[in-house]
Amino acid sequence: MKFLTPSIIVATFTLASLAIPAVASDIQLRGPANYILSNDIGYDPDGKRQDGRYSNLGDGYYSEGEVRTRWVINHSGHRTGWLACEFWALKFVDATSGPILLTGGVEPLEGGEVREFGADGWVRFLNRRRFPDINVWERTTKTKRWLFRDAITFNRKDLL
Repeated sequence: MKFLTPSIIVATFTLASLAIPAVASDIQLRGPANYILSNDIGYDPDGKRQDGRYSNLGDGYYSEGEVRTRWVINHSGHRTGWLACEFWALKFVDATSGPILLTGGVEPLEGGEVREFGADGWVRFLNRRRFPDINVWERTTKTKRWLFRDAITFNRKDLL
């Protein structure tokens, strides 16, 4: 009996480890980042459609725009969940919250994959100065929740 017990434990451990999906990826934003906003601004009482973490950011003034970083890198050895590229307006550098101006969906990255990262679409208009911030969120395969992964915050000369 003592000989069979370790064999069963090893087999159970191996099967259990194969059944657990990846829950977190080591994702990093790198390289120069930029944003472009149109000067044509219009009010939409129903908000504009978004395809990232949120489907609509609510009523307000919007203009067309895009945000980009040179690379998003998956340092882990497994595929990520779906990603969201978000453009935020922060009150100060290193703030952890602020208005979301744009959110766009991005396909998962394979393990070790590097590619350009960004989103374009309708961007909410702000009537005050803020620090622009591009960040990446991952929808994990196990918990089905969005988790923050990385961000790039622009400096004072790039204020919105």
